[in-house]
Amino acid sequence: MKTKILGGIVALIFIAMVATGAFAMPFGGKWFSGENVQNAIENKDYETWKSAISEQLSEDNFNKIVERHGKREGFRETRQAARNALEEGDYEGWREAILSCENLPEDFEIPSEEDFNKLVELHQARMAQHQEMMELREKLGLPQHRGFGKFGSRASIE
Repeated sequence: MKTKILGGIVALIFIAMVATGAFAMPFGGKWFSGENVQNAIENKDYETWKSAISEQLSEDNFNKIVERHGKREGFRETRQAARNALEEGDYEGWREAILSCENLPEDFEIPSEEDFNKLVELHQARMAQHQEMMELREKLGLPQHRGFGKFGSRASIE
């Protein structure tokens, strides 16, 4: 049973990773990167940075971005459908959303409805904790943020 619950959690994480990775890596895992770009940024050299970026601009790279953008929209819809189903406790809707994901591992096993219900409980507990945290932030007069990753907070909620 623990394996199936873990499988459900992995499914949610998988959707999130695929959805964000589909846009974050338009040039084979690198977003306008390379030693020249990094050096230009570190040296605050706009002209060198501009030149290094320009070298990466091509119709082929543009088409890759367009393709990945289209996939990202599909992933967003799938992720939102899975989240909505999870929040509504709709096992069949959640199962359908998970199965519609591209690139699911061959040995992936959809958790049972019983395990799904435990995922719903886990999600509800997480959301309750988040609400409590936001209320505490408000009492302390701290800005309310959302976001993740190395940038910490990407957008303020006013």
